[in-house]
Amino acid sequence: MMLARWFLLCTFSLYLVVFEVAAQKKLGDHRPLTGLNAAKIPAYSSVEAFLKGSRGSNLLSAARAVGSFRKIPLPSTALTIPVQSDQSVSPRLKLERAPNGTVRWLEGNLGSTGHGVTLRKQTGSTAQAALAILKEQASILRLKNPIEELALMRSVRDELSYEHVRFQQVYKGIPVWGRDLYVHFNSQGTPYLINGTYEPTPAGVETTPKQRSTDALQVVVDDLKALHRWQPLSKEAASFLGISEPTADLVLYPSGTGAVRLAYEVSIHPNLVEWYSYIIDAVDGRVLNKIARHCTLWPHDESRVPASTMEFEAPTAPHTAAGSFAQATATDLNGVSQSLKVWNDGAGTYYMVWDLTNFDAGKSQLPDNPAGGGLTLSANSKDLDQNVKLVHVVSPNNTWSDASAVSAHFNMKVAYDYYKNTHNRKAIDNQDQSIISIVHVTQGAREWTTHIGTDG
Repeated sequence: MMLARWFLLCTFSLYLVVFEVAAQKKLGDHRPLTGLNAAKIPAYSSVEAFLKGSRGSNLLSAARAVGSFRKIPLPSTALTIPVQSDQSVSPRLKLERAPNGTVRWLEGNLGSTGHGVTLRKQTGSTAQAALAILKEQASILRLKNPIEELALMRSVRDELSYEHVRFQQVYKGIPVWGRDLYVHFNSQGTPYLINGTYEPTPAGVETTPKQRSTDALQVVVDDLKALHRWQPLSKEAASFLGISEPTADLVLYPSGTGAVRLAYEVSIHPNLVEWYSYIIDAVDGRVLNKIARHCTLWPHDESRVPASTMEFEAPTAPHTAAGSFAQATATDLNGVSQSLKVWNDGAGTYYMVWDLTNFDAGKSQLPDNPAGGGLTLSANSKDLDQNVKLVHVVSPNNTWSDASAVSAHFNMKVAYDYYKNTHNRKAIDNQDQSIISIVHVTQGAREWTTHIGTDG
């Protein structure tokens, strides 16, 4: 019923807007209105007034006023900086501000032709030239000292010879979570755009934590246990799969109300397939935010409590120097014949290992530890709350009847090529790690495939 009321409210609001506009003309249109008498068109102050004025209507119950709204200023820890009036900004610049008063978009002539080139010659790099431009615009940006408050993340030149410099916002050396700023240069080296999402220079922000990083990590572990998500891999399993250990880094976390809190960003993999980021208040230990960074097709079953810590036994096949890669053809889950690359150990066994373009033969120990490339393993239809032993998907004669493994192995290359060719990325994380797919993982009555490493 509430959804229906809001739908009707929005519908009648749209009706009123269209109804009123129909009696108007564009400015500069001197043609007389014909067939309309504007004096007879009623005006209503609200949807409720419209419904009251509509005789015979029984829809008033769907649009009862529930209260009034007004903007209330929220407390802010932003430093009061003399801000250049937007009226004094050059008309050659397009300026859009974020709700917190910072610049979301500043486009136009940010300097004379060749200004960026001159700055690069003076400063020695595009990044330093970008900082100099940000310093010139500091009052508009609401940053007290851009040179001290911005740390270079990367500088990229695209296929049109445009350069894009990205900065992380920092305060007293601590990153401001999720806040960055870009400066863009055209092919002539002229800066033409500044954009990003950031905070005004903070003030009065606590930068000394009262909680330890280990305290923050324990808060996260306790929360994951309460949610029945805590089922960590052994160190050996995590190392083999390229899953990093938990980290807790100090950040300044914007709360959305104008306040900035000192916090720990905890990154953690509580089990084989999940990855979370938690924001833990570094003063009082509260959970300020938590973000699931993994992909899933199934809702979590909160009633499932892990029976034991997941164990892992690495495959034990020996490294064979005489091995080589071979072509294979097999049918996937869609009944489509796919062309694959597999690895022959030279002794009559084929493994689902693929020498993708990022594969480094010199650093690899096959079949267990490829450097780059792709590897497909099987959990042998084991549930995540059982002790799981991962094994290689193998064949004695290069024929492959496991359609799930074929689909997973083939689609690793599809995913890798997509990110490389479409986004010029070295896989999804741009680090060119090995891609590991695990097939025949179960959860209750469901069976599925997970990908560890660079394809997510």
